[in-house]
Amino acid sequence: MGGGPAISHHGKGQDRIRRPCAPGQRVRSFRGARLSCSRDDIEFHVIGHSSPETDHLDTAKLARTPSKTPLLRDEYLEALEEVDLVCLPLPGHVYDFTGSGTVSDAIAALKPLIVLRNRTMEAMFARYGPIGWLADERQDLFRLIGALDPGEFARSRSSWGNNLTAIREARRPELLAKSYAASIEMANESQYDGSRA
Repeated sequence: MGGGPAISHHGKGQDRIRRPCAPGQRVRSFRGARLSCSRDDIEFHVIGHSSPETDHLDTAKLARTPSKTPLLRDEYLEALEEVDLVCLPLPGHVYDFTGSGTVSDAIAALKPLIVLRNRTMEAMFARYGPIGWLADERQDLFRLIGALDPGEFARSRSSWGNNLTAIREARRPELLAKSYAASIEMANESQYDGSRA
Protein backbone atom coordinates (compact mmCIF):
# COMPACT_ATOMS: atom_id res chain seq x y z
CA MET A 1 0.00 0.00 0.00
CA GLY A 2 1.36 3.33 -0.79
CA GLY A 3 0.29 6.87 -0.24
CA GLY A 4 -0.49 7.12 -3.84
CA PRO A 5 0.42 5.84 -7.19
CA ALA A 6 4.00 6.61 -7.71
CA ILE A 7 5.59 6.60 -11.09
CA SER A 8 9.20 5.74 -10.83
CA HIS A 9 11.81 3.93 -12.79
CA HIS A 10 14.08 3.14 -9.88
CA GLY A 11 15.99 0.68 -12.00
CA LYS A 12 13.01 -1.64 -12.15
CA GLY A 13 10.84 0.18 -14.67
CA GLN A 14 7.97 0.06 -12.24
CA ASP A 15 5.64 2.73 -11.01
CA ARG A 16 5.50 3.10 -7.26
CA ILE A 17 2.41 3.98 -5.30
CA ARG A 18 2.55 5.01 -1.70
CA ARG A 19 0.02 5.28 1.07
CA PRO A 20 1.20 6.31 4.50
CA CYS A 21 -0.39 3.64 6.55
CA ALA A 22 -2.83 4.26 9.34
CA PRO A 23 -4.98 1.80 11.23
CA GLY A 24 -8.18 0.22 10.02
CA GLN A 25 -10.09 1.73 7.13
CA ARG A 26 -7.07 3.42 5.55
CA VAL A 27 -5.08 0.21 5.24
CA ARG A 28 -8.09 -1.71 3.94
CA SER A 29 -8.88 1.06 1.42
CA PHE A 30 -5.37 1.16 0.08
CA ARG A 31 -5.17 -2.62 -0.08
CA GLY A 32 -8.41 -2.45 -2.10
CA ALA A 33 -6.72 -0.05 -4.52
CA ARG A 34 -3.85 -2.49 -4.98
CA LEU A 35 -6.13 -5.49 -5.44
CA SER A 36 -8.15 -3.61 -8.07
CA CYS A 37 -5.01 -2.87 -10.10
CA SER A 38 -3.87 -5.78 -12.24
CA ARG A 39 -0.78 -4.00 -13.59
CA ASP A 40 2.61 -5.37 -12.62
CA ASP A 41 4.43 -2.14 -13.52
CA ILE A 42 2.91 -0.26 -10.57
CA GLU A 43 4.17 -0.87 -7.05
CA PHE A 44 2.15 -0.11 -3.94
CA HIS A 45 4.02 0.86 -0.77
CA VAL A 46 2.52 1.21 2.68
CA ILE A 47 4.54 3.65 4.69
CA GLY A 48 3.66 3.44 8.35
CA HIS A 49 2.55 0.85 10.83
CA SER A 50 -0.23 -1.69 10.93
CA SER A 51 -2.73 -2.21 13.69
CA PRO A 52 -4.32 -5.28 15.27
CA GLU A 53 -7.42 -4.71 13.15
CA THR A 54 -5.41 -4.96 9.90
CA ASP A 55 -2.68 -7.45 10.83
CA HIS A 56 -4.73 -10.32 9.37
CA LEU A 57 -4.96 -8.79 5.87
CA ASP A 58 -3.10 -10.44 3.01
CA THR A 59 -0.42 -7.94 2.00
CA ALA A 60 1.49 -10.20 -0.41
CA LYS A 61 0.79 -7.91 -3.41
CA LEU A 62 2.30 -4.88 -1.71
CA ALA A 63 5.87 -3.86 -2.50
CA ARG A 64 6.18 -2.46 1.01
CA THR A 65 3.99 -3.78 3.79
CA PRO A 66 2.96 -1.95 6.96
CA SER A 67 5.53 -2.02 9.73
CA LYS A 68 4.64 -3.86 12.92
CA THR A 69 6.04 -0.91 14.91
CA PRO A 70 5.76 2.84 14.38
CA LEU A 71 8.36 4.27 12.00
CA LEU A 72 10.83 6.89 13.11
CA ARG A 73 10.25 10.19 11.29
CA ASP A 74 13.51 9.83 9.34
CA GLU A 75 12.51 6.34 8.18
CA TYR A 76 9.11 7.62 7.13
CA LEU A 77 10.59 10.50 5.12
CA GLU A 78 13.17 8.21 3.50
CA ALA A 79 10.40 5.83 2.42
CA LEU A 80 8.38 8.78 1.08
CA GLU A 81 11.33 9.79 -1.10
CA GLU A 82 11.21 6.39 -2.83
CA VAL A 83 7.76 6.94 -4.31
CA ASP A 84 6.46 9.21 -7.03
CA LEU A 85 2.80 9.62 -6.19
CA VAL A 86 0.83 9.60 -2.95
CA CYS A 87 -2.62 7.99 -2.86
CA LEU A 88 -5.34 8.81 -0.34
CA PRO A 89 -8.21 6.37 -0.95
CA LEU A 90 -10.38 7.46 1.99
CA PRO A 91 -13.72 9.18 1.38
CA GLY A 92 -13.27 12.92 0.84
CA HIS A 93 -15.46 13.91 3.80
CA VAL A 94 -12.78 12.49 6.14
CA TYR A 95 -10.68 15.57 5.31
CA ASP A 96 -13.43 18.21 5.31
CA PHE A 97 -12.74 19.41 8.84
CA THR A 98 -9.25 18.20 9.61
CA GLY A 99 -6.13 18.44 7.55
CA SER A 100 -4.15 15.43 6.50
CA GLY A 101 -0.59 15.03 7.68
CA THR A 102 -0.07 12.82 4.65
CA VAL A 103 -1.04 15.69 2.33
CA SER A 104 1.32 18.04 4.19
CA ASP A 105 4.15 15.50 3.94
CA ALA A 106 3.47 14.94 0.23
CA ILE A 107 3.54 18.68 -0.44
CA ALA A 108 6.75 19.11 1.56
CA ALA A 109 8.35 16.29 -0.46
CA LEU A 110 6.89 17.64 -3.74
CA LYS A 111 5.00 14.38 -4.40
CA PRO A 112 1.86 14.57 -6.56
CA LEU A 113 -1.34 13.16 -5.08
CA ILE A 114 -4.25 11.06 -6.21
CA VAL A 115 -7.12 11.67 -3.79
CA LEU A 116 -10.85 11.50 -3.48
CA ARG A 117 -12.40 14.90 -4.02
CA ASN A 118 -12.94 17.02 -0.90
CA ARG A 119 -13.35 20.74 -0.18
CA THR A 120 -9.79 21.22 1.01
CA MET A 121 -8.21 19.64 -2.05
CA GLU A 122 -10.60 21.41 -4.42
CA ALA A 123 -9.64 24.75 -2.83
CA MET A 124 -5.95 23.89 -3.16
CA PHE A 125 -6.35 22.93 -6.82
CA ALA A 126 -8.37 26.11 -7.48
CA ARG A 127 -5.79 28.38 -5.83
CA TYR A 128 -2.53 26.76 -6.98
CA GLY A 129 -3.48 24.52 -9.89
CA PRO A 130 -3.46 20.72 -10.08
CA ILE A 131 -1.05 18.78 -7.88
CA GLY A 132 -2.16 15.37 -9.13
CA TRP A 133 -5.59 13.86 -9.71
CA LEU A 134 -8.92 14.28 -7.96
CA ALA A 135 -11.30 11.33 -8.16
CA ASP A 136 -15.03 11.61 -7.48
CA GLU A 137 -15.49 8.10 -6.08
CA ARG A 138 -13.30 5.28 -4.87
CA GLN A 139 -13.91 3.29 -8.06
CA ASP A 140 -12.82 6.34 -10.10
CA LEU A 141 -9.63 6.49 -8.04
CA PHE A 142 -9.01 2.78 -8.69
CA ARG A 143 -9.64 3.31 -12.44
CA LEU A 144 -7.19 6.25 -12.51
CA ILE A 145 -4.52 4.06 -10.93
CA GLY A 146 -5.17 1.22 -13.36
CA ALA A 147 -5.08 3.56 -16.36
CA LEU A 148 -2.00 5.46 -15.19
CA ASP A 149 0.08 6.38 -18.22
CA PRO A 150 3.79 6.92 -17.47
CA GLY A 151 4.15 9.40 -20.35
CA GLU A 152 1.19 11.50 -19.23
CA PHE A 153 2.45 11.36 -15.65
CA ALA A 154 5.90 12.55 -16.72
CA ARG A 155 4.40 15.41 -18.75
CA SER A 156 2.15 16.50 -15.89
CA ARG A 157 4.72 16.10 -13.15
CA SER A 158 6.61 19.27 -14.05
CA SER A 159 3.59 21.56 -13.72
CA TRP A 160 2.42 19.66 -10.64
CA GLY A 161 5.90 20.15 -9.18
CA ASN A 162 5.69 23.89 -9.79
CA ASN A 163 2.27 24.00 -8.10
CA LEU A 164 3.49 21.87 -5.19
CA THR A 165 6.49 24.19 -4.78
CA ALA A 166 4.16 27.22 -4.65
CA ILE A 167 2.06 25.56 -1.94
CA ARG A 168 5.13 24.52 0.02
CA GLU A 169 6.50 28.06 -0.13
CA ALA A 170 3.16 29.56 0.95
CA ARG A 171 3.05 27.16 3.91
CA ARG A 172 6.57 27.71 5.21
CA PRO A 173 6.50 27.69 9.02
CA GLU A 174 7.73 31.26 9.35
CA LEU A 175 4.93 32.49 7.07
CA LEU A 176 2.28 30.42 8.83
CA ALA A 177 3.50 31.65 12.21
CA LYS A 178 2.94 35.27 11.14
CA SER A 179 -0.55 34.46 9.90
CA TYR A 180 -1.34 32.56 13.09
CA ALA A 181 -0.01 35.40 15.25
CA ALA A 182 -2.14 37.90 13.30
CA SER A 183 -5.22 35.70 13.81
CA ILE A 184 -4.61 35.55 17.55
CA GLU A 185 -4.10 39.31 17.68
CA MET A 186 -7.35 39.90 15.79
CA ALA A 187 -9.24 37.49 18.06
CA ASN A 188 -7.82 39.18 21.15
CA GLU A 189 -8.80 42.63 19.83
CA SER A 190 -12.28 41.37 19.03
CA GLN A 191 -12.67 39.98 22.55
CA TYR A 192 -11.35 43.21 24.05
CA ASP A 193 -13.72 45.32 21.90
CA GLY A 194 -16.63 43.04 22.81
CA SER A 195 -15.94 43.34 26.51
CA ARG A 196 -15.95 47.18 26.31
CA ALA A 197 -19.36 47.31 24.66
